[in-house]
Amino acid sequence: MLEAERILGQRFVIDATLHVDVGPAAQSDDVADTVDYAAIHSSIRRAVEDDPPLNLLEALARRVGDAALEADPRGRIEAVDVTVKKPHVALGAARLGWVGVTTRRVRPQ
Repeated sequence: MLEAERILGQRFVIDATLHVDVGPAAQSDDVADTVDYAAIHSSIRRAVEDDPPLNLLEALARRVGDAALEADPRGRIEAVDVTVKKPHVALGAARLGWVGVTTRRVRPQ
């Protein structure tokens, strides 16, 4: 992260794909058998906005993935794929729409 970005802040686009066994919820049609998506969203938001800043997209993606898994105490999320995009990037003379990184965090067995 550039020093100016650390001082002024930086915008990110976060995509999280949850890998969940949907069988129980699909069969029961009961919200108690699925993931609490509001809790996952809140946990990811705190990990991005409230935790100390990081220097690398890779580190932020890992933090977001871990936050999603930790916010699911029933263990319904088996894995989470996280993409962190940094929009409007200048790399030398090149201007890019975004750069990003995708990582997968898997729930420990």
